[in-house]
Amino acid sequence: MSKITEFWDVYDITRCKSGKLCQRDNEVLVGGEYHLAALVWLFNRQGQALLQKRASTKKLYPGYWSITGGAALAGESSRACASREVFEELGIKIAENELHKVLELCFPVRHVMFDVFYYVIDDEKIDCSLQSDEVDEIMWADEKVIHELLVGHQFYDVGTMCAYNKILTLLKLS
Repeated sequence: MSKITEFWDVYDITRCKSGKLCQRDNEVLVGGEYHLAALVWLFNRQGQALLQKRASTKKLYPGYWSITGGAALAGESSRACASREVFEELGIKIAENELHKVLELCFPVRHVMFDVFYYVIDDEKIDCSLQSDEVDEIMWADEKVIHELLVGHQFYDVGTMCAYNKILTLLKLS
């Protein structure tokens, strides 16, 4: 089965669409051009985060632990992207309006702007359906485990740890 070709909207630094599209894996963005992506921290009521181990076949950071995320398709909002990626990679259905946006990140070198969201899952014994070409396994991790993964260079972090700390503070307040 062949993969469907993905197209992304091209944005400027102010997050305005330029009217151009770029094709995934054929990405040619110049200075000041970006594509949009979403990342999602999933938590249980105990404050543990659901991490996924990137498939060993992934081009970037195979076998690293990370959070769920991916690029927004042309015409798709970051919130819609976040909801879709969680469903595609983990089989968990989350309505777009249930995702809480906590951070916007920009990486000019990689030509990507990330929106970081979080969602609290009521039941940690969720039934996941892992997308095998994206995810090898999942685990619930507390702050100590995540710190050990970071120190051991086993966690793919694109600057989202500041969002993690902010989310933990928000969860403790609620």
